[in-house]
Parts: sequence; C-alpha cells; structure tokens
Amino acid sequence: MTAEIFMLGNCTLYYGDCVEVMKEEIEDNSITLIHTDPPYVIHSDDNMGEMMEKKARKSYDKLIKADISDGFNLDVMIPEFMRVCKAINWQIWCSKKQFIDYLILAKANKWNWQDVCLYRNNALPNVRGKYQDKDYCVHLWKGRTLTGTYHQKRTDYHYTIGGVKEWNHPALKPLEPIENMIPIGSDEGDIVLDPYMGSGTTGVACIKTNRKFIGIEKNREFFDMACERIRYAWNEHMTEERIKHMKEID
Repeated sequence: MTAEIFMLGNCTLYYGDCVEVMKEEIEDNSITLIHTDPPYVIHSDDNMGEMMEKKARKSYDKLIKADISDGFNLDVMIPEFMRVCKAINWQIWCSKKQFIDYLILAKANKWNWQDVCLYRNNALPNVRGKYQDKDYCVHLWKGRTLTGTYHQKRTDYHYTIGGVKEWNHPALKPLEPIENMIPIGSDEGDIVLDPYMGSGTTGVACIKTNRKFIGIEKNREFFDMACERIRYAWNEHMTEERIKHMKEID
C-alpha cells in the first residue's frame, strides 16, 4: 500500500497506518527524536449511566470515535522505534495507566527517563469518580546528551486541553511544552518523527525550532487538518524569515 504524501519545506506528512508507513518509508537509524502523542488507555464504562457527568461522557465518546482511547501496542511499536532511531530518544505522551509501563521499560533496559506533566484546567472525571488531572510525557533516552536551555527543561505546565476551534482535535496539546521539549532531544536540522501526528502540533513545533519533521496519521480528518496547519505554520515561518533577512541587510 502506497501512502498519500504531503510535503512542504522541511515537513513530510504521510496519510496511512503508522506501522506500515514506518516499515515502508522510514530508513534505519535516520531519526534523531520521536515526539508523539499515541492513543491513551482511557476506558469509559457503558454501564455507568447517570453516574458519569454528561460532559465527561461526551468527551470520552469523542476520544473513542476518533480511535484514540485504547492505547498502542508497545510490542509492535518499540522495535520500530529502535530500528528507525539513531539512539533511544523518545518523548511519549501517555495517561496515568500507561506511565508505569514506560518506567518498567526504562528500568529493565537501563534507560534514562524524565517525566513532564501537563496539568489540565478542564480535567475529566474517570469512572471511579476521581479526576484525570494531568497528562504525562515520558522522555526515554540513552546514548545521547540532552541539550536545550534551563527554561526549556521545565517539567510542569498548566493548560486547557482542546477547545481550539481551528484545530478541533479531541486530544489537542498546547504548543509551548512541545516546542520546549524538542530542543532537549534534538539539534537544529535533525529529523523528528511523530507516528501519531493528530492535528500536527509536533510539526508546528519543529517548524518553529528549525527541525525537519515527518508525521504519520491514519485518520483522514486529522491528516487534512495537519496539512492545513503545517501549511499555515510554514508560510508564517517563511514570512518571519523574510522580515528578519530584510532587517539584516538594512
């Protein structure tokens, strides 16, 4: 199966299944950093009925409809991550349910790890009546020295999740934490891969930090959204570069 490809500037976007695209299109040892937000393990109990808030039920249903509520297969993806990356260097968003799996993986393989927390201002209640009040991003690395500034190495952020009308993805992340994390695990000109691209936030962050970007998305609506968003970000970036150049020659 040949994936549909959208290319603009330093960005290459694939429409298709991430495992198939990675196997067919991504070369061994070609990627410096994987920054991705794969499907979370989030389960909504259909028998809860009125015990769940209507707003929470609606939000869970959006995640389920978008096919981003049941996690992803570590046994399949981790070998592919290891194949395409120059070194272990992955920044992976996850839920509380998945967080421990990555820590076990890091300990078993003697990898370095660091968590970054994104505290939700609009948290959803889970089926036990508690609150899923934050998202986790686990950075796993080995064989690479971390870069980035002191400011970029923040480990906690507070934001409202989703709600951006122009990019209506149910699990939309804010740009700032991703724009800060990418320079920690890569240098300018390096290739960053996001196999679960969604609406393209990682790609926008790569444009802003002068990295090359490869994104993969199997949902047509989100792929088209990402293409539009990348096009907008790239045009904005080029305009800024032209203005900067004009100021330099004045």
